[in-house]
Amino acid sequence: MGIPVVVIPNAVEPTKLSKIERGVKSSYTLLSVGRVEGENKRPFITIQSFAEICHKYPNWFLDFYGPVTDEAYMHEIQMFIKTHNLENRIRYKGVSNNLQPIYENADILGFPSKYEGFSVVMAEAMESGLPVIGFKDSPGVNEMIIDNYNGFLVGSIKEYTEKLEVLMANYNIRNKMALQSHKSVENLSNGEVWIRWEYVMKQLIDRYNDKKVR
Repeated sequence: MGIPVVVIPNAVEPTKLSKIERGVKSSYTLLSVGRVEGENKRPFITIQSFAEICHKYPNWFLDFYGPVTDEAYMHEIQMFIKTHNLENRIRYKGVSNNLQPIYENADILGFPSKYEGFSVVMAEAMESGLPVIGFKDSPGVNEMIIDNYNGFLVGSIKEYTEKLEVLMANYNIRNKMALQSHKSVENLSNGEVWIRWEYVMKQLIDRYNDKKVR
C-alpha cells in the first residue's frame, strides 16, 4: 500500500515535418493496421464503410495490414471484396516490418478497435500526420483521439462512414488535422519520454540513498 505508480508511454520516432502535410496527389490511401480478427481490431468495419462510399472517390484506395489470426473472418472479408468487385480498391498488404513509410504515404487511419491499451499504431500514425477515426466508447482509443482535432470519435458504424467521407472529400480538413495530429503526440517524442524516465530513476535513487542514511 502507498507505493507510487507512474505511467510512462512508449516513445515514437520523430517524423520530418515535410512528411506531415500532404500535397495534392493522383491517389490517396485509407489505412488499416492491426490483426485481422473480429473480436477487437474489427478491420471489416473500415472496409465496409469504405465500400459504401468509394464509388464517389475513384482515386482513393484502402490498404490493410496485419497478421491474419482469424481465418474465417478474413474469408468473410475476401468474399465481401470479391462480391462488390473491389479487388483493385481494397488491398490486403500482409505484415510489414517497416510501417513508417506506409504511414507517411497514407492519408487517413481507420481504427475501429473495441479497446486498446497504449496503441503504438495510433501513436506512430499520428506522429506521421494521419487523422484517425475511432469509436468514442473504445478505451485507449478515446484517450488519444481528440474529436474534431486530430480525428473523429464516433458513436456508430453509420457515423464512422459519415466521418470517413468528411475526411476523404475535404483536402483542407485532412491537412489541418494532419498537423494537429502530429502536434497532439509531441509528448511522446524520445526526448520527452526519456526525461520522464530520468525523473523516475532519480526519485528511486534518492529514496534508496535516504533509506541507507537512516
